[in-house]
Amino acid sequence: MSGKAIIASNITGNSTIIKNGENGILVDSNNIEDIAMSLKRLNNNKSEAISYGIQANKDAKKNYCEEIVYNKIYDLIKRNI
Repeated sequence: MSGKAIIASNITGNSTIIKNGENGILVDSNNIEDIAMSLKRLNNNKSEAISYGIQANKDAKKNYCEEIVYNKIYDLIKRNI
C-alpha cells in the first residue's frame, strides 16, 4: 500500500513529520517558484513521487497510528498526574 507524496511548507509542525527528500518535500511557503518547481519535479518523476508516498505511509503507520497516539497521550497524562 502506498501513500501520497507530500509537499509542505517548511514550518515546525510539518518539518517534524515530513523529512525532506525522504517522505516528501519541504518548501518555503513564501517562495512560489519553489512550490511550482516541487510540483513539477514530482509530476515529472513518478518514481520519486511513489517512493515518497510509500515512505510517508510507512512513517504514518509507525509513528501516528491510533494505538501509538493513544499510548503517547496516556503516558503524558500519567507523567503529569
